[in-house]
Amino acid sequence: MYRNVSKTKKTGATIIPILLSSDKTQVTMFRNKSAYPIYMTIGNLPKEIRRQPSRNAQILVSYLPTTKLEHITNKAAQCRCLANLFHACVRHIVEPLIVPGKDGMSIASGDGVLRRGHPLLACYIGDYPEQLLVTGMKTGECPKCDIPSTELGSKDLPFEMHPTQFTKACRDAGKVF
Repeated sequence: MYRNVSKTKKTGATIIPILLSSDKTQVTMFRNKSAYPIYMTIGNLPKEIRRQPSRNAQILVSYLPTTKLEHITNKAAQCRCLANLFHACVRHIVEPLIVPGKDGMSIASGDGVLRRGHPLLACYIGDYPEQLLVTGMKTGECPKCDIPSTELGSKDLPFEMHPTQFTKACRDAGKVF
């Protein structure tokens, strides 16, 4: 929901785009339990720095649990529960960004001066399975547009982006954090 910013709000702040990324490469640890990592970086860094692991521009924020939920026999319910688990975990990870994102927070800039910044979740970087999980789409559907699954990868097809109502309905239904 967008709201008008009144003239009593402070000016001169910086947006700090927060980028989360994951890949379901499983990390075996914790007595034969599995998890996959979530990393965070900020979009204000040049991509040449962000992409180099030796520059330590990304930090490990969390390990997401992996489970097959084999005790749930209904396949659709199992998929929904896995998606809900993922979204609950990501919601827990990004929850500390809500208040500083709205109100701002003091951050020391490169010259040592304290400035006000607003950390906002800008994107979630992942491969196709993670894109589907984040957007609440079924396998075989495009998370961005309305191309049928049988036509994915075809060149020069006319397509429409998913309408705003679709995105809002997914968010309101709790499918997108």
